[in-house]
Amino acid sequence: MTCHGPHPVAPMSNEQSTGGNPLQDMITELARSWRVLIAFPMVAGIAGVILSFVVPSKYESVSIFSPAEDLSQSLPGNLAAIAAQFGITPPSSGYSVYYFAQVLNSRAVLGRVAVDTLTVAGSSAPVSAVLGTADVAESDRIDETIKEVDKAIRIRTDDQADLVTLTVTAPSPQLAEALATSILDALDSVTTASLRRGGSAERRFAQAQSDSAHEALRRSEDQLRDFYMSNRTITTSPSLQAEEARLRRQIQIQQDLYLALINQAEAAKLREVRNTPAIALIQPPQASSERAWPKAAAWALFAAIGAFVIAAMWLYLVRPLLPTAAVARLPRPLR
Repeated sequence: MTCHGPHPVAPMSNEQSTGGNPLQDMITELARSWRVLIAFPMVAGIAGVILSFVVPSKYESVSIFSPAEDLSQSLPGNLAAIAAQFGITPPSSGYSVYYFAQVLNSRAVLGRVAVDTLTVAGSSAPVSAVLGTADVAESDRIDETIKEVDKAIRIRTDDQADLVTLTVTAPSPQLAEALATSILDALDSVTTASLRRGGSAERRFAQAQSDSAHEALRRSEDQLRDFYMSNRTITTSPSLQAEEARLRRQIQIQQDLYLALINQAEAAKLREVRNTPAIALIQPPQASSERAWPKAAAWALFAAIGAFVIAAMWLYLVRPLLPTAAVARLPRPLR
């Protein structure tokens, strides 16, 4: 019987030597591939910085305005005094900041801006040329320019401070300021025209009502005159005194109504012919020389993060799924 010696022990593989610890395997693989995971994102970040200087720059102009107060009160003076006695505060006669935010985005304003011409440093250029829509067919040019103007503006409202902030983006700081000025001028024109139309309609209505109230007041005064002519002495008759008091009350009511309608008609006349600005500029359009877009730091950061994710997915998701022969033919990670 032949005795054999102990069998030689085969050397343990790298996976066996680690005891199959996934965390240790991951750390080992990271140590082997750290150059790829660092060098590739760094190169991508540098490329992002270079690309940010190649892409056309955009600059922002910021302006702040508040609604201008109306020329007339929302209530006549006598009615406002009565409301104040009961602790009721009449609403402000000025426009709401949300009204201006909606009007700024309306086609009435954007259409005026789309056909406007901007003047910067002595040279003039249509808005369509500034926003890159000059080559569009003439039938569609205004619509395309309106879309570009809408993309170039950003509106923020503050109802507590009653302020509207308008931010406009353009290829240069000067063009951004000129475009913001054009938008504010269009907003003022549209709002003022709307106010005039409203004042005209209100004036016609208030004038018709005041004429009717004047006729009613005259009839009440004629009734009191006829009463005095028919009754020379009323001091000895309680019924005649009561009738006199009723007629006087009726005249007082008709007189108050007539005066209120006259005040409203006069205020509507002022609104109809007003030429004062509908907005009060707190900060005229001001543009910074610093680029608003693209930001070199942001592009570098996003490029580096994207490259790191791509490298990690390749090393730990795609590469392990490839066949062994295909993996053997691939270049090994840098060490």
